[in-house]
Amino acid sequence: MVKKLPMPDREWLEDQYLLPPDGNGRTCRDIAKELGVSKDTIQRWVHVIGIAQDARIRQKFGCMKESPMLAINPPSDNDLEKLYYLPPDGDGLSLDQLADHYGVSRPTVQRWLDEHGIHQPFSDRHSQRMAGEGNPAYTNGNTQRYVKRQLEAAQEKVCDWCGTDEKIEIHHINHDRENNDLDNLTWLCTHCNKLEAHLWHLVQKQRATYEVIRGKNKIQLTITFARR
Repeated sequence: MVKKLPMPDREWLEDQYLLPPDGNGRTCRDIAKELGVSKDTIQRWVHVIGIAQDARIRQKFGCMKESPMLAINPPSDNDLEKLYYLPPDGDGLSLDQLADHYGVSRPTVQRWLDEHGIHQPFSDRHSQRMAGEGNPAYTNGNTQRYVKRQLEAAQEKVCDWCGTDEKIEIHHINHDRENNDLDNLTWLCTHCNKLEAHLWHLVQKQRATYEVIRGKNKIQLTITFARR
């Protein structure tokens, strides 16, 4: 698992993510690689900050960047097999990893595999990715499903802030997703989780602090802004 970093400054993220002329039009994967976080983390940040753009427009822009004059020659079938096939026959790279390796789009890699007739059953590749440390569902020795079951057994599945039982998500209190100790986990609904993410960003920027005070039948959220 990668080390979690504070959410970047809004202006910087807008400049990197937004399409020209407003920004550089970089992909979430490209930005994630620079910051040392996952692509999903970048996608969450752009949605939390509110700078997400239409996926079809961004995809069209990406295809335009990959013009025929700049396209690299397709690799040989032997090279693709070595990188794509699962061990022990190959390195078991995903389509996204192959795209990063060759500097092309994911659809381009898929087209190369189709042209060379290189395929493996999805079930085999999925099982391989989900087995052992380092896979997307494995967190510090525990799968996300296991962590969810543990929290369900320890705490009623309702939002810890507003009390609703709709659209409930696991929330890491200290924002360290590697720390799955039960005292670092709670339930938040989608809306409260987004609100907490905004507040956490302000706290990291030292622009505000907040306090949650629980009463018998209500919860009070006090936000203090730091004026400069």
